[in-house]
Amino acid sequence: MPPALSLTLLDQDANNKQQNSFQNVDEIGNFTPDKSVKSRCQKILDSNYYKYGSLCCLIILVFVCICLTQKKCPPPPPLQPVATTSPLPTTPTSPPFHHSLLHLKTKGYEELESLTNLQWIKVMNQSKGDIKLLGGTFIYIPEDGIYLIECTIQLNIPKNTITFHMFLTLEGKNGTQYEYIKETLNSLTFSEHTRIQLISTKYLEVNDKIYFRMNKVKFISPDKSSSRCSITNIH
Repeated sequence: MPPALSLTLLDQDANNKQQNSFQNVDEIGNFTPDKSVKSRCQKILDSNYYKYGSLCCLIILVFVCICLTQKKCPPPPPLQPVATTSPLPTTPTSPPFHHSLLHLKTKGYEELESLTNLQWIKVMNQSKGDIKLLGGTFIYIPEDGIYLIECTIQLNIPKNTITFHMFLTLEGKNGTQYEYIKETLNSLTFSEHTRIQLISTKYLEVNDKIYFRMNKVKFISPDKSSSRCSITNIH
C-alpha cells in the first residue's frame, strides 16, 4: 500500500472515534428517564392515598399553628364589676326673696269722700327684691307665689264726728276686688287715733299689679310713719 493512502485511512479512523466519543457524551448529558419510571411516579401523584395524605398533613399543620397561637396569647382577664355610685343629691335652689315696705302719703288727695286710690312712698332701706311701686299707686309683682299683704291705716277722727262707713279695699287687674273691710265709725265709740287694718294672704302671678282704695281719706292721720303697707312673698 502506498504511504499516502495509509495516512488517509488513519485520519478517517481517528475522526470516527472522536465522533463516537462526542455522541456518547451527548447521550450521557441528555439522559432521559425510562417511560416506565415516569408512569410509576405519575400514578403515585394521582392516587387518592397521596391526596388524602396531603390533606391530613395540611390539617395537622393548621391545628398545630392554632395551638401554638393560643399558647402565645394569654386569655383576657375576667371583667371586674363596676361599682355604681349613686348621684349626689342636688340641693334645690331657694327662690329669691321679695319684700317691700311702703309708707302712706297722707296729703294731696283730690277726692276726700268717695273711694280713691291710696298713694304710697317706698322705704328703700327696708325693702328687698324686685317688688316695685309704679306711679305711687300700683304695686308690681315680680314673680309667681303666695304673698302676705298687711295694710294699716292710722285715722284721726275729730270730736263730734257723726257716724260714717269707711271702706278699705285691695284690688287687682281689671278692677278685681281681692279683699275689703268695712268699718262703721264715729267719735263717740272710737278714739281719736283709731286704726283700721287689712291683712290678706293671696297667690299672685308675675306682672300682676295690686292697689288699695279707700273712702273718707280726709280722716287719715298726718303722721306718715303710722300708716304703712308691707308685702312679702312667703312661698
